[in-house]
Order: sequence, then C-alpha cells, then structure tokens
Amino acid sequence: MKVFTDEGQCFIDLEHSLTIKDVSTLHIKLSATNIKEINEFFIHGMDLKEFDTAGLQILIAIKKYADKNNKEFQMSVGKKERELIKFYEMDEYFKGAIV
Repeated sequence: MKVFTDEGQCFIDLEHSLTIKDVSTLHIKLSATNIKEINEFFIHGMDLKEFDTAGLQILIAIKKYADKNNKEFQMSVGKKERELIKFYEMDEYFKGAIV
C-alpha cells in the first residue's frame, strides 16, 4: 500500500489487498499526512486480490470524512469489489465516486 500527497491531493494505491490486516497500516499512513490540507482523495484499487468488510469500512470512513468536509472522493475498484459494495447495499452511497 502506498499513500502520497501532492498539492492538496491524496493518492492511495491499495496495491493487492485491503483487509483487516491492512486497515491499521492505512490509518497510520493517513495520520502521518496533514489531512486538513487535502482537498481530493483518489483511491486506486483495481489490482486488489483481497478485499473484506474491514476494507469497505475504511473506504466508507474516508468518503464520510470527504463528504463532511467538502472534499472530493474518487476510487477505482474491480468487479469483485463492486459486488461486495453492492451486496452490502452501499452502491448508492458510493454512486458517482467509483470511476
């Protein structure tokens, strides 16, 4: 997992997994940034091989933060991840955010 920021943008490359094992790492990496200066969140998850409900929960938390603070949120995910999002009836919540 890679997290980097540049000029108000936060890019999160989830690489191969976003599971309960990865959530604390992502949280630590986000905490190390100056989150108040971030205006846009871009999450790349097209290469995910493992994705679980804990991973979905942190995506919901990031989107909720972005929505609450008028920040942009976009993510790219594959078919399996879209199916999990739909299974938990969160597809409407992420509508327009998944590219």
